[in-house]
Parts: sequence; C-alpha cells; structure tokens
Amino acid sequence: MSEDGIPEFSAEERMDNLKNVLGKGGFKMPKIEEILKVLEKMDLPEEEKERLRENLMKNQVAPRGNYLIFLIMIVIVLLIFGKFFFL
Repeated sequence: MSEDGIPEFSAEERMDNLKNVLGKGGFKMPKIEEILKVLEKMDLPEEEKERLRENLMKNQVAPRGNYLIFLIMIVIVLLIFGKFFFL
C-alpha cells in the first residue's frame, strides 16, 4: 500500500481485475434510461438529482462531437509526423 493509503497492484493483477470486470461477454455501457433509474434510487437531495439528470441529458449528444475532435487531432498528429518520416 502506498503512503496515501491507495493499494498498489502489479500489471498482472490489474489485467486480471480488468478481465473480471469486463467478463467474457465484454463491457457494455449502460443506457441513459438505466442510469436515470439508478439515479432515482440514490440517496441524494432532489436538487442534486435534477442537476445530474440535466447533465446526463445534455451530454447524451456530446460523444459524437468529442469523437470528431479526437479524429481531427489524430489526423493532425499523423500529418505532422508523416511530414518528418516520409519526406
């Protein structure tokens, strides 16, 4: 255990833990409806639940934008390094 109380794992232990979490069928991201159901059951103030609901619904469309930004950044990096390696 480290000085701050966080347990330390070897790379092999991390991979084993990851395999256990993912299982044999692979990891599937929960749907927004499932997350909202869990949110309703949580012991939080109503204001906090409403704020979380709004953020979830607002961010529902965001991954496409983030994905596009990611692809653009990859293309830029490839262009920069491609210039050095292929010229």
